[in-house]
Amino acid sequence: MRMVAGADAVRARLERGLVPAVPVPFRGRTLDAEALSAYTRWMAAQPVAGVAVNVHTGRGRHLAEPARRQVLEARRRKAGGATSAAVTKAPPTAAPARGPASRPPRPREASLIEKTGHGLDHWFAVLDAFDAVLVPWGGGGLTTGVASALQALRPQTKIYVCEPATGAPVAAAIANGRVPKSIDFAPSFVDGAGSGSLLPKMWAHAEPLVTDAFPISLEDTAAGVRLLLERGRIVGEGAAGRAITRSRYFLRPVP
Repeated sequence: MRMVAGADAVRARLERGLVPAVPVPFRGRTLDAEALSAYTRWMAAQPVAGVAVNVHTGRGRHLAEPARRQVLEARRRKAGGATSAAVTKAPPTAAPARGPASRPPRPREASLIEKTGHGLDHWFAVLDAFDAVLVPWGGGGLTTGVASALQALRPQTKIYVCEPATGAPVAAAIANGRVPKSIDFAPSFVDGAGSGSLLPKMWAHAEPLVTDAFPISLEDTAAGVRLLLERGRIVGEGAAGRAITRSRYFLRPVP
């Protein structure tokens, strides 16, 4: 990896370019070193300013320390001189990373809710007041984590779920008296969101917290992703596009 001399030079390079958060491939529960090496070589040939390693898409917080080091070393060996790497560590407040075998048993939905409820102090620091929060719904952990924290800190805030119209089980449940029902589902580029049903345990947590749900068309989702890129220089996934698109409607009063 080539080191760029001077903090100003690094900052200028990154501010004007794309810095994708790269994924980490697995085969079952084991890191796939061969696929990681091939993907790293391919990424080094792309016109990017840098890569963010061991962040959200790389599941950095969920990898044990040896796995995080393995990923970083693979990037260093294969990236060459064209690509720099931005590396994040687990937050100081996080528990020490452990391998799957040593992790104590815990309900999966409780872990998801706790992790996604953090970070709301930033919202309160930059916003004097807000009436509603739009949250992309994947499996429900993000929505329930955010909504649970807001219920304690600002209970008047309305929580709206954004789902792909090709599979919107929350909207279907709300229309059915808030009782889950099976619906048709079509896979799309909005990966990790949309399904034909709800996870019963997660919906039990989320149901009393969610105000309403909005199915978002694939065309509107793509427009939201494009808006993020054009206005914010952020390459977002499809889930981000749903919330951005729906937020534009909230320029009008919310009933």
